[in-house]
Amino acid sequence: FMTALNAEYAKEVDKEQKKLARLDAKRKAEGYTHRVDAWIHPAKGGSDYQLSMWMQNPTTETIQNALKKERSVILTDYRTTPL
Repeated sequence: FMTALNAEYAKEVDKEQKKLARLDAKRKAEGYTHRVDAWIHPAKGGSDYQLSMWMQNPTTETIQNALKKERSVILTDYRTTPL
C-alpha cells in the first residue's frame, strides 16, 4: 500500500515541478528574473496559503511591499529563486 502511495505522490510532485518549470520559462521570456515563493499569514486569521510571484530584480523591500498588499502579517516567510 505504502509503495503505491509513495509512487503516486512522486508522480504528482514531478507533474507540479514540470508545470512550475514551464511557468518559470514563460515568465523569464517576459523579462522576469526571479520567482518568489511566499507563505501569506492573514492578519484576520484563517489558513495560511502559499503564493508564487515573479519579479524583476526583487529587493527585500519590494518583496515585503508585495506581502503587505496581500495583507500578510509576517513579511519574512519567503524564498527567492533566480530564473
